[in-house]
Amino acid sequence: EGGGVHIRLSPFDARQVDIRIFDRDGNDVSVSKEKAIEQLFMREDFKRASVQDVGELSVPPRVQEYYRTGFMKNIDPSVLKRRKFKVVIDYSHSAASQIMPDLLGELGVESVALNAHTSTTHVTRTEAEFHRSLNELSNIVTTLKADAGFLLDNGAEKLFMVNEEGKVLSTEEALVLVGLLVLQGGKQDVIAYPVRGTSVLEQLATKKGATVVRTPINPRHLLDYARRPNVSFVGDAEGGFIFPKFQPAFDAMYAVAHILEMLARNNTSLAQFWANNAQPIHVVHKRVPCPWGKKGQVMRLAQNIDEGERLELLDGVKIHLPEGWVLVLPDGSEAYCHLWAEARTEKGAKDYLERYAAKVLDWQRSSEDGIEKIKDEDSLPRA
Repeated sequence: EGGGVHIRLSPFDARQVDIRIFDRDGNDVSVSKEKAIEQLFMREDFKRASVQDVGELSVPPRVQEYYRTGFMKNIDPSVLKRRKFKVVIDYSHSAASQIMPDLLGELGVESVALNAHTSTTHVTRTEAEFHRSLNELSNIVTTLKADAGFLLDNGAEKLFMVNEEGKVLSTEEALVLVGLLVLQGGKQDVIAYPVRGTSVLEQLATKKGATVVRTPINPRHLLDYARRPNVSFVGDAEGGFIFPKFQPAFDAMYAVAHILEMLARNNTSLAQFWANNAQPIHVVHKRVPCPWGKKGQVMRLAQNIDEGERLELLDGVKIHLPEGWVLVLPDGSEAYCHLWAEARTEKGAKDYLERYAAKVLDWQRSSEDGIEKIKDEDSLPRA
C-alpha cells in the first residue's frame, strides 16, 4: 500500500477532529509533506475522484488473532503465573477492553476492570477529568490492596501508572522506572527518549553501560528510532512506551504485560524498585503565549543567549546550565512556546522556568534591530 489515513475525534478537544496520515511503512509523514497536504486541502487544489474510483472499505480478517499470537510470543506466561499479580486497569472506554482481559487471564494476572466498554461519547477527556480518573484509580488500588494500577488512554497507546502504595507516578518517573527495568537484563542496550525528558534516566542508564540516544520530541522520530538495530526501549516521557522486540509502535496493552513480567523477573514491585534504583526527578513545564510571527525571533535570540555551559539544538534550543537545563520549543499548532526545565531541586527547576519564561516574553518585545545587532556581532572575528 502507498500509505494510510486515520481519522478520530481529538482526545484533547471535543470540537476538533484529528487526521493522521501515514507513509507505506506506517510512520507519520514528514512535516514538509504534512504541510503540503494541508495547503492543497485548504486550497481545494486537487482532482476529485470519480464515483467508480472511490473504492471500498474492507476489514482485514483475524486481526485480533494475529495480535494475540504475537503478544503471547513476546511474554513468558510462566513468570507471571508464578507471581500472581492483582492489578486494577482503567480502560478509558477503549477497544483494549475487548482484548486485554482475556490476555491477562491467560497470563495468570487477576485484573479489576474500570470503564471497560467502548463509548464514542468518552473519547475526549479534559485535564481535570484525567486527573480525577487517576485519583480514583489510586483509591481503588489501595482499597483492594492491588499490586499496581494502570490507566490506558482511549487509543490504548499511552499508559499511566499507580504503584501499590497508591502513588500516581508522573510520566517522567514512569519513563525512568520502565527504562531501568529494561536495563536489568544486563545487556548493552540502546534506549531512546526525547530531548525534553529527565537527565536522571540518562545518568543512571549510562552507569549501567547502556547507550542513551536523545531524539526530537515529535512521535515520528521516536518511531523511527524504534526501528533501528539494538534499540530495546523507546519512551516519549508522556506515557508512551515502545518495546521494539514486539512491535515498533506505542502499545499500552503490551506495556502493561511486559512491565509486570519485568517486575516478576526481578521479584520486586513498582514502589520497591523505585526506592532501590531511582532518585527524585524535578522536571517542570510551562506554556508561554507567543504569536506565530514572533516564534522565529524568539528562537534566534535563544540561540544567541550568552548563558549556560552549552546549547543543544536537536529540537528547539536546550540550554545546559550549572544546576540543570532549560528547553525552549515553539508549539507546532498553537500560538505558544513550550518551556521545560530540570534542576537538582524542585525550587531550582521552577526558578529556571520562571526566569526563562520572562526571557521568552522579552524576546518577543525585542526589535528586529536588536536581532540584526546580535547577528552582526556574531559575524565579527573572535579573539
